Amino acid sequence: MLDIYHDYEDAFNYEGSDPYKDSREYEKDVDRSIAEKYGITEEQASLVYMFTGMNYSAVVSGASLDSKTYTLPYGTFLDIQSSGSTVVVKAEITSSLTNTLTIEQNYFNACDLIRNQGLDIYDEVQYWAIHDMSDGTKSKVISFTVPKDVIDLIATTNFPDASLGDYVDDLWIHPALKD
Repeated sequence: MLDIYHDYEDAFNYEGSDPYKDSREYEKDVDRSIAEKYGITEEQASLVYMFTGMNYSAVVSGASLDSKTYTLPYGTFLDIQSSGSTVVVKAEITSSLTNTLTIEQNYFNACDLIRNQGLDIYDEVQYWAIHDMSDGTKSKVISFTVPKDVIDLIATTNFPDASLGDYVDDLWIHPALKD
């Protein structure tokens, strides 16, 4: 199932010069090609792709995200949601000694989730954290996206967790932490 899903993802993410890439004709060609590759019908191939996209974590690990308890080295784990091969993690953090350490604790959290808690199965990990603000409200203070190539590095090498910010996409840091 995962192979079929990834074949579809590769076909739809192809950056070639195919003039009918976004058309229904292209989708039918992809269905036909994948069905032939796996010896199934086009409808079966399409259904496997849709099912796997909606149940990615269950297909990969045989269990749902809800059945697992996640923890963070720094702060409190709030929520996790998956959509296809993307997972979104929400955390609540507290201040560290410096703004730099407050930011870096999130990198350690994300790396721990990837390396030690199974999030390396995903193609993208989106992480964001909230914090108590001086006015008594809670606000998002950091968010970023860890792409698959970086997920693989974290999971398989001695990755320097504190430098994760240099490797992520869409890094956003609240102005109060940039002082």
